[in-house]
Amino acid sequence: MSSPSVVAGTSRRTSLKAQLSYVYAASDFYRTRWDALGFHPGDVRELADLRRLPLVGKADYVADLAAHPPWGSAVAAPVADRRRVHFSSGTTSNPTPVLWTAHDLDRWADLYARAAYSQGVRDTDVYQCLFSYAWFVGGLGATAGYQRIGVTLLPAGSGDTQRQIDTIFRYGTTAGRASRRRSRAGRGAAAPAARTR
Repeated sequence: MSSPSVVAGTSRRTSLKAQLSYVYAASDFYRTRWDALGFHPGDVRELADLRRLPLVGKADYVADLAAHPPWGSAVAAPVADRRRVHFSSGTTSNPTPVLWTAHDLDRWADLYARAAYSQGVRDTDVYQCLFSYAWFVGGLGATAGYQRIGVTLLPAGSGDTQRQIDTIFRYGTTAGRASRRRSRAGRGAAAPAARTR
């Protein structure tokens, strides 16, 4: 009988090979790079084989977007499966698009929901989402995740401090989350969900 760690490792390798095969078949960006290295997803026998893959950085992605507008050649999802587009903030280049499928969005909502639930948020809470709703993705994942738990959601955004405070008291906000806070060291850090009970 195999140990749980051996079974888990085999399962991870199988999933990894399936993902690499999908990317190879669907993405010109990665297939071109892998072919140039003589790499094929079927060659992966162990995790160490991944060392053969090239690192891909933001500059590579930006150059590909310029060469293959508007989405670039890295896209692996068929047009019919694309459900949403978010963009990077644009601080180091033009805002770069990231396409999401329904499965991607569902997974993202699950991750937010699990995090919120682990912090004690339940379906009886009134959640005030203080993330901004702009080109960048911040608030939408939180919104979907907290809705998945079943809270009463107030998509409040990040401005108008007095209205935020009034809303907390008027509507009985019991949980909330802002997009950024300052740590003691002065660096930005993700703020944990705040409980008001």
